[in-house]
Amino acid sequence: MACLIKFILTIEQFSEIIYGIYINESVNVNPMRFLLFPGSNSLSHVAKSLGVRDILLHKGHEVLIATIIRHSSFLRKCCIPHEIIPDIQESDNASFPTIFWFKKPERIIECIRAEEKLINQYKPDRVLGIFRFTTKMAARIACVSYFSLICGCMLPESKDVLGFMENEAGIEKQKENLDYFNRYMTEKFNKALQELGLEGLSNIKQVFKGERTFLWDFREFLPLLLPNDVTYVGPVQWDNWPEGDLDISSFIKKNSRLAVVSFGTCTNGGSSCGRITNILADLGFRVLQVGGGDNARPGFFSKSRNITVTSYVPLNRILPHARILISHGGQLTLFEAIQHLLPSLVMPFQPEQAHNGVCMERIQCGKRLVTPQVFRGNSQVYIDALNKMSDEEIRSKIRSVMDNNSISNQLKKMADIVNGYRGAEQVAMMLEGE
Repeated sequence: MACLIKFILTIEQFSEIIYGIYINESVNVNPMRFLLFPGSNSLSHVAKSLGVRDILLHKGHEVLIATIIRHSSFLRKCCIPHEIIPDIQESDNASFPTIFWFKKPERIIECIRAEEKLINQYKPDRVLGIFRFTTKMAARIACVSYFSLICGCMLPESKDVLGFMENEAGIEKQKENLDYFNRYMTEKFNKALQELGLEGLSNIKQVFKGERTFLWDFREFLPLLLPNDVTYVGPVQWDNWPEGDLDISSFIKKNSRLAVVSFGTCTNGGSSCGRITNILADLGFRVLQVGGGDNARPGFFSKSRNITVTSYVPLNRILPHARILISHGGQLTLFEAIQHLLPSLVMPFQPEQAHNGVCMERIQCGKRLVTPQVFRGNSQVYIDALNKMSDEEIRSKIRSVMDNNSISNQLKKMADIVNGYRGAEQVAMMLEGE
């Protein structure tokens, strides 16, 4: 009997090895070491790094994530080992690039040096930067291969004016403002590079180009003419978000129309979020509001048993049960909505989010809640646009995406496209390289 048990275990172990090599590639005879630097302006960038990390670990590689102290508590909650390093984003903790990120070249140098030090200590085979401005330069100084994961609108190849469709009122002023900010960022960044003895940039967006550059967009969402070293990998997802204090199993069993309001982890739109949530509740929806910071303060919401507030939630478990999503326009959230055939409204707080709303309208999977706004460095312009709308105008926008046959048909078409991608797996495979 003992011999039989030993034989069975041996067969199981042998099967696992064969399965790993030929199916999951979990057994790797040449393990590598990777260092991942997610941008700090959003937890969604951290989540993307975790999605790639899970695949690389499964393949038998070593992986370390480096992030700012503010995101350390989240990673500890998820039991993820990590290193803490500074980021230029900590200059003002804004959720989008501002002048304060680049105002002091010495701060840029400090962040590059901190990354360089960690790279030299950890000695990775390759470095992956995820929407992070300084990592490419740190990897260059440390003579380590640098790869990049980014959205297409942040590349030099993108000629779109963020937040505007062609010929919309205000597009020329928006282009002028964004071009000016681009020149400002480039000038300040080049001062830091000069002190480090590095060649300057002609465009700050060059920091997002690596030996290989991966786009978490899909081509239909943001079509670009790209060189061979840039690849659409599609959404890079991570589905292990903590549930917080929400009992998801009980929540999704309730039999009523569900609307999800998700304003991300780094916005200051609490009052806007509260107003939208209250309007949805008045329309008879059971509302789940997801977000951190001041978005989660219950004082913004009317006292109603139909409103639930939580800081984090695995959207892949919630969205299949929802009828509509109203969000800040984060791409990870919008792509999940598409996958679950969920119509969306976008209420942005910065130009990149506003442009995601433009892209959702282009592919007819959702609409922008507010009209295009010329951005002058402050989210208030979008909040003011919402404040100018009457409750009835907001209700009309909500109804316009609900039970809309054109949107429903396009969602099915785009969901098939999005579901054909395996973003994290493709990034991991290409990081392994030859």
